[in-house]
Amino acid sequence: MKISYKEKYRRIKKFVNINHDLRFSEENFISGLNTQEKAEISHYYKVLFGEMGSAKEQGTINIDVFLYRPRSPKRKKLAAKYAQIEGGYKKLKVIPIPRADKENPVKLKFKNNVLEVQEKNITRRVAFFNMKELAADPKMQVLKVVKELQAEGKLDAILPLAGAREILDGGQTEDAEIIAERIMFLMNKYSENFQKWLLGLAGYEFTNQDSFLDYRKARKKSKDNLAKRKLKCKNCKKQLTKTDFKNNKCSKCKTKIVK
Repeated sequence: MKISYKEKYRRIKKFVNINHDLRFSEENFISGLNTQEKAEISHYYKVLFGEMGSAKEQGTINIDVFLYRPRSPKRKKLAAKYAQIEGGYKKLKVIPIPRADKENPVKLKFKNNVLEVQEKNITRRVAFFNMKELAADPKMQVLKVVKELQAEGKLDAILPLAGAREILDGGQTEDAEIIAERIMFLMNKYSENFQKWLLGLAGYEFTNQDSFLDYRKARKKSKDNLAKRKLKCKNCKKQLTKTDFKNNKCSKCKTKIVK
């Protein structure tokens, strides 16, 4: 069952600063909205509720996020950057912060360029690059950001931040020189567009080594699931769903999914 624009709007209203008149009937409400307004409602619904795979899941707040209510524009901007919200965040009353464990609360701390996110067994600190300084002197900028992260306390690992996710291939390290070398390697390898995805550094403090290994497994699984959600059918270009992968074929054109 496809959810209507009116129902989407009803569910996001308390989280977003947008105002549409709901006194019309369902039919008039839909026809009265222009394309931009429909896109806005769908965008914020997706940001807050995620991409639901079934009618049963629709309308349930995404369990993989914590809804943070910012106390200042500066904190809101930093939190939105951390959450990697695409298409604007200014109208949001809350920022959906990714979390590793849905059963435990999330605490956020802000200090200058650093955002610290505390969960049960993990403290994650994120600091973002100044892109002009990174392009002019990569090593100096990386060392500066590492220093900002370490100033807030000891870290067990620092990883390059690619979008909302970390690059795990280089292993566990907190050595600023090694991190700088990794960043410069990535910049040279993807020199044409590193500004679009190489955002900063994510530093971690774990209660034990097992916590780090478990976190890496969870992040890899999440990354694989995200990649699947973005895949489209090679034949009809329909975006593939969980059901499509389960049945190993596109539900629209019945083309077999090649994994």
